[in-house]
Amino acid sequence: MTFWATEIPNISYKKVIHGTKDGTYAVDVSKGFWHEITIGGAINLSFTGWPEGADLDVVRYLLAITNPGTNLTLIGAIFHYAGGSAPTYTVSGTDLIGFYSVDGGSNIYVFPIFDVKVP
Repeated sequence: MTFWATEIPNISYKKVIHGTKDGTYAVDVSKGFWHEITIGGAINLSFTGWPEGADLDVVRYLLAITNPGTNLTLIGAIFHYAGGSAPTYTVSGTDLIGFYSVDGGSNIYVFPIFDVKVP
């Protein structure tokens, strides 16, 4: 999949490393395109900073999340998954989770890639 700057207005391509998190944590998606989080325990993850306005294009973000397992819960918006329900995430390893929205984050579409390995 190719991402063109013209498709993602007002988005920085910076990588944001959040470190180890648990509890309730908000990812500000306006801070960068790529976010990395290591799960330290049960976490309720929400997303803020979606662009607003009537002229929104499709907005995409990527999250590399290590050891999500059964500890990850996405909150604060309507999340849409292939098949209609949240997947089972990798217990020990890294999942790459893509998010996109066409309405300022009111509806977020989730497309995960499980247990990503570096060759």
